[in-house]
Amino acid sequence: MPYTPEMIAYFIFLATTLLGFVGAAWWVIAAPVLLLTALRHSEHLRLSRQYARVGELRVMLMAIGLSVLNNSVFASLSFTMGRTFAWIFA
Repeated sequence: MPYTPEMIAYFIFLATTLLGFVGAAWWVIAAPVLLLTALRHSEHLRLSRQYARVGELRVMLMAIGLSVLNNSVFASLSFTMGRTFAWIFA
């Protein structure tokens, strides 16, 4: 069974939650953000070629920036959820 990018993203979020649960430092959030951004990098490259032909590279760069922001928010939420579970079960 091949793993889709969505399944891999869920595994990354689960790992981030577990890192929060075991009490990892807050700066560990950078690793899942980089992994999630790299996961979608091939799609961004394919679209950037299309947008470059049309002359709308600014739109593509804004999409990549929003992707990084979105990944940061959800990785932070996963990490915070792990910390919250650790606090509840302590």
